[in-house]
Amino acid sequence: MEISIENLSFVYNKSNQEIFRNINLKFQTGKLYVIFGPSGSGKTTFLNIMGGMEYGYTGRILFDNKDIREIDRAEFKRKMVSTVFQNYNLFDSFSALENLKIAVSIYGKEQYANSKKLRVLLERLGLSPDKHNRKVSMLSGGEQQRIAIARSIVSDAPVILADEPTGNLDYYNSEVIKKVLKSMAEKMNRCVIVVTHNESFKELADCVLHLDSRNHTLLLQVS
Repeated sequence: MEISIENLSFVYNKSNQEIFRNINLKFQTGKLYVIFGPSGSGKTTFLNIMGGMEYGYTGRILFDNKDIREIDRAEFKRKMVSTVFQNYNLFDSFSALENLKIAVSIYGKEQYANSKKLRVLLERLGLSPDKHNRKVSMLSGGEQQRIAIARSIVSDAPVILADEPTGNLDYYNSEVIKKVLKSMAEKMNRCVIVVTHNESFKELADCVLHLDSRNHTLLLQVS
């Protein structure tokens, strides 16, 4: 799949503040893209636009040459993109396994209907079996982020958007999550787009972009 951004511009209606101006980019599956930029530069806004959560922009975003505005919004969010949030967005009163079962139901992925497959997935992401039935609220940040990533894998979405996925994690868990996201791009053929302040992502990225808040555009970093 190829994702094309054509002449993307965005202005906050309330403050009339310009965030993006005529951005033109292409993203492909099988690659890890990392976007850097100062706080308030529009990194999360960019992900919200890509994820179909913000439609107040001009220009076009094309998934395999189809404008996402022409795709049913619920279908787009269910089948095309999955977001890994900094605050995880899990059901705290449910277990890791129950959170994934909810995702299976939402996404309609019958191949994961068997609890054993979900357990195997959680173990591969480093969540030990004794944590599978523990309430999410009783797990660490790193463990919760693993569950959030497992949920994105279950979605089978070709595009994974990650908003500061290591922002709340210690060094060890950050390294684990970075490698998992790289593996999702490389081995699962997903298009993984990460916005972050974590400079160490550069060593794994296939493409590094910088949000230039002064000129309201995204610039490709040339090595």
